[in-house]
Amino acid sequence: MLGGGNHPAAHPVEWLREEYLRRRERNPSYSLRAFARALGLSPGPLSEILSKKRELSLKLALRIAEHIAMNPEQLEAFVQPLRERLVAPVSAREAQFRELSVDTYYLIADWYHFAILSLMETKGFQSRVRWIAERLAISVVEVRSALERMERLELVVRKAQKWFLNQEGVTTTHDVPNGALKKSHQQQLDIAKASLDSVPVEERDITSMMMAIDVSKLPQAKQYIRQFRRQLSQFLETGNKTEVYNLSIQLVPLSKKTKQGD
Repeated sequence: MLGGGNHPAAHPVEWLREEYLRRRERNPSYSLRAFARALGLSPGPLSEILSKKRELSLKLALRIAEHIAMNPEQLEAFVQPLRERLVAPVSAREAQFRELSVDTYYLIADWYHFAILSLMETKGFQSRVRWIAERLAISVVEVRSALERMERLELVVRKAQKWFLNQEGVTTTHDVPNGALKKSHQQQLDIAKASLDSVPVEERDITSMMMAIDVSKLPQAKQYIRQFRRQLSQFLETGNKTEVYNLSIQLVPLSKKTKQGD
């Protein structure tokens, strides 16, 4: 993740230099090779870009931003100097679309958006920002920003200073920004990890199993997991809904592939 503000330098190359220096200040042994690896580049091309012997293209800048998980505002500030050389000024309609794209990014990336929507379905829900913040252990600012964002996306509506659910069963499908998914998955893993110390064992279930598998069956396995999630949610979402839970299922490789012939 990047440090500092949205974009402390006037040009992305200058930003990269400053970011490298910030990392060096925190860790004097941090090398240009390590920085290149974090950006998804080879050390040679990165050195040429920083010394301005090689031009930083918009395509490459977007690839770099993906590797360091910039949020939409940071991404826009980072690539804006490069876009100004290629495109005409942004129209009002394009600006509105960009705002909705930013809203969608945060809806997907920050876990508490879907948690607020789920909390609205629980018994005894109170449409007060502070009450929501206390129930989810987040800040009032985060709740207010999330509600306003979801109002623009027409997921919630505000009537007489109260918030109401406008759509049920919201899910993400296509065109999900990869950076948003990375952030979302990291948050979910962090929440699960924190629950080991903060949630009694009878109120949680974290299990795992290891197996040798046929990787050609992974697409079908993912389909089974999706079906299981839907069936379990249908079972749990009936009856007296009082709390909001998160279900994360992890199916990841623990072994590294060997080269052909090994």
